[in-house]
Amino acid sequence: MVDIMNNLHSPYRKFTSLKDLRRIILIFQLLALLIILFLHPEVSVASRLIFSICITAGTYFASLLANKITNGDKYIILIALFLFSIGSIMIYRREPDLAIKQSVWLIVGLVAYFVTYFLLKKINGWENWGTFYFILIMALFVLTIGFGTIQGGAKNWIYIGPISIQPTEFIKIILVFLLAYYYTHEEKYNSLEIKNIVVGPYLMMGIMYLFIAMLFLQAELGTALIFYGLFIFIQYIYEKDKKQLIINLVLAIFGAVLAYVLFDHIKIRVHTWIDPWSDINNTGYQITQSLFAIASGGFFGT
Repeated sequence: MVDIMNNLHSPYRKFTSLKDLRRIILIFQLLALLIILFLHPEVSVASRLIFSICITAGTYFASLLANKITNGDKYIILIALFLFSIGSIMIYRREPDLAIKQSVWLIVGLVAYFVTYFLLKKINGWENWGTFYFILIMALFVLTIGFGTIQGGAKNWIYIGPISIQPTEFIKIILVFLLAYYYTHEEKYNSLEIKNIVVGPYLMMGIMYLFIAMLFLQAELGTALIFYGLFIFIQYIYEKDKKQLIINLVLAIFGAVLAYVLFDHIKIRVHTWIDPWSDINNTGYQITQSLFAIASGGFFGT
C-alpha cells in the first residue's frame, strides 16, 4: 500500500520540485511582461528594461541563492516573490513609473534580506538582548510620536527629505525578537516581585499594553491589532497560565470599544463596513467596487 501511494504521489512531487516551480514562475513573468510592456510605449526602453530585469532576475536568482545558502523552507521566498511580481505587473498596467520604483525597491529589499541573514548567522547572543530590544522599540515609538506625520488619521510616518519611513514596520520585527527573548527566559522572570507582589508572570503582558498605549497615542490601531494578535498567538502556545489569555481577550473587547469612542476615523471605518452604499463615491468606494466586481465576474473572474 505504501509503495502504491508513493507511486501515485511521485508525479506530483516531480512536477512541484523547486527547479520546476522556478521555471514556471519565470515563464509566467516573461509572458506577462511581454504583453504589458507594449501597453505603455511612452515609457522609455531603459525604464522598461529595468523593470523587466528587476522582476525576473530578482525572483530567479534570489530563489536560487536562498536554495544554496539557507536550511529553511525553500519555497517561501519563491512564493513571496511570485506574489510580488503579480502585484508589480498589475501596478505597471496602471502606473508604470510607480511599478518601476517598486521593482528597484525589490532589489534593495532582497539585498537587505541576504545581508540580514548573514548577520543573524554571524552575530551570537540575539537571545540575550531583551533590554536592548525594549529600549529600541520605545525609542522608535518616541521618534514617531515626536516627529511623525499624520496620514489617514494616524501618526505613523517620518519624512527625512525625499525618504519616508514607517517605524512600526521595524518595531514589528523587533517585537518578535523581544517575545522570543521573554519566553526563552520566562522562568527567570516568574519570581520577580515589586513590594512583595509577584508581577513576573504578567511582565510581558504589561510591556505589550505599554506598546499598545503608544500605538493609541499615534492612533495607529491597525498595527495595534497586529501586535495584539501576535501576542495572543504566542501566549496561547507558550503561556502556562491560560488565565492571562482570557484576561487579554476581555481587554481586547474593551479596547475595541474605546477605539471606536476616541477616534473618528475608526467610526468612519465601522460605519462604512456596516453600510458602504451610503457614501459610495468616497469612504465606501473600495468595498462597493469589490462587490460590483464579484457580482459581474464571480469569485473566480470571467
